[in-house]
Amino acid sequence: MVTRSIKQLVIAIIVFGILGAIGYSVIHKMVTRPTCSDDIQNQGEDGIDCGDICLISCFDKYGKSILVQNEKLLNVRDLEYAYLFEVVNPNFDFGASQVSYEISFLDNSELVTKKTESFFILPGQTRPVIGSFIRLPDEADSFMVEIKNIKWKAPENIDISKALFSVVRKEYNKSDKKIIADIYNSSNYSFEKVEVNVVLYYLSEVVAVTKTEIRTFLAGTERHFEIALPSEFSRNVSKIEVYPVTNIFSNSNFFKQTPRPTETFQSF
Repeated sequence: MVTRSIKQLVIAIIVFGILGAIGYSVIHKMVTRPTCSDDIQNQGEDGIDCGDICLISCFDKYGKSILVQNEKLLNVRDLEYAYLFEVVNPNFDFGASQVSYEISFLDNSELVTKKTESFFILPGQTRPVIGSFIRLPDEADSFMVEIKNIKWKAPENIDISKALFSVVRKEYNKSDKKIIADIYNSSNYSFEKVEVNVVLYYLSEVVAVTKTEIRTFLAGTERHFEIALPSEFSRNVSKIEVYPVTNIFSNSNFFKQTPRPTETFQSF
């Protein structure tokens, strides 16, 4: 009789324990509903406490800002200038289809004028940003760049793990003051527009910058371009760097039609 009572007691304890655990779990879930601050990726969030139902995007929560460095202002002639600065995207999952910036031209730290421009940048990319043939109302000796707005975006349906372009040839013809280069589209994509930035050095000093565009750059093809520098340019050149870049976030930049028979270049 005693043994039977003990068994019944044990069974009762087990049953009540199971029911208690179920009840606690239900009550706990009712009391502690998922939130955007519970350090758990739940409720359809794109990451931990970010995206979807949460108001903050995962980039705004975990991303890093674009860095601006190595600013250089060059006087081309009279009140005409060119500028160069380098931008670094430390984020390897996000690029930006458009980065708006304000550039302030200064003379002895006094403001001469301001301009608003923009550029694009790929995930993890370091690239130059060049402005050429900039006419200012007065002399300037420096400039400052302030990032105003960034349209972050993750690449879709395009492989950027390898370089999209390779520079096959680059040289400077001193007698003609002309930059000559060949670029190969090593990607599987044909682009409507490719921006080409060129920086000329004497030793470690930047002595000139310029840029151009290549239109209708088909996959697996090589393109040639030449850029003439202003007649006033007289510096020696010991090195030339060519940086082809294209906006992979613009659907209209992917060429889908029969290529035009002639090449078109636009110098800046």
